[in-house]
Amino acid sequence: MSEVVMEYQTGVEGSIGCEAVFDKEKLMKIVNEWWGITDLEEFISSYIWDDTKAIMEEFDRRNWDYETKEVPF
Repeated sequence: MSEVVMEYQTGVEGSIGCEAVFDKEKLMKIVNEWWGITDLEEFISSYIWDDTKAIMEEFDRRNWDYETKEVPF
């Protein structure tokens, strides 16, 4: 499985953020549906942490697995 790691933070200093690890094919399916982007590099160069949170919620909605790791902010 090819994976993509993205960061998510609340934006509050001292809080805990996370890194989310998504299956690349599933991630790109969502990215294409939402924004019409088919190139991973194009998406990675323009995404913000809010996108990560929204994608995590969409993976949850579709019952797709992804991994998260807490990261101090």
